[in-house]
Amino acid sequence: MKKNLLLLAATLSIILLFSQCSKKGDAIDEAKFGSYNFTTYTIDTIRFRVVMNGVDLTDSLLSPVGSQRCNVSFVDSIGKLQVFNADNNQLFFDTTIVLKIGFSTISIVQLGAGQDPFIVPIPDEPAPAAGNYKVRFQYNEPASADVPFFDSIQCIIKLSGVVDPVDTIILHKYEYSRFYESTLGVNFKMAINNAEDGTPYDGGTNNLSSTGFTDFNTASVYGSGIGGLAYNFLLQRIY
Repeated sequence: MKKNLLLLAATLSIILLFSQCSKKGDAIDEAKFGSYNFTTYTIDTIRFRVVMNGVDLTDSLLSPVGSQRCNVSFVDSIGKLQVFNADNNQLFFDTTIVLKIGFSTISIVQLGAGQDPFIVPIPDEPAPAAGNYKVRFQYNEPASADVPFFDSIQCIIKLSGVVDPVDTIILHKYEYSRFYESTLGVNFKMAINNAEDGTPYDGGTNNLSSTGFTDFNTASVYGSGIGGLAYNFLLQRIY
């Protein structure tokens, strides 16, 4: 009997030992951190409230063009992102995103007055070569009511200091061009013309500064000016 009790006690001790070792080996989920730059490009003036996993990140992300950097703590790599109108609590969208360590940009865009803003997806596009950037152009709603929103415009795209055009394209309303690649510090310029006869809408050529360019950017082509057909293009980081 005594021998059996000793055997039972030894068995229980071994089980307890393995149980403790197993607990020590369990993975502990530690919080990760990502830095997110939320940017806006809208036609209407809106103040956004951004919520991630039920936590308010900011209620003062402004538009038509703005940005705000927020740090996000997470355990699960899938996050629930909600964006509201901060003034009336209107929900613009409720979606899930993959959360990442490091720096990321999420761009909130509205291309037409009265439309609900949305997140622009990252295009399926190879990264530019080291030291280069890529830019595409999009024909957007005029910034001025005095300028007509033509169905299409002709865009003659050049690099500064180069005579021959990189491309000549027709852009319809809200349409994107393909991506064009250039070395950082070398600017694009563009003449914007009537799509039918090639007469200029901008009175000449606009230069696009590469200051602040990153790997990918979008330049917005839009109408401006009072009482004229002035068309320009302006770099905006869409994503």
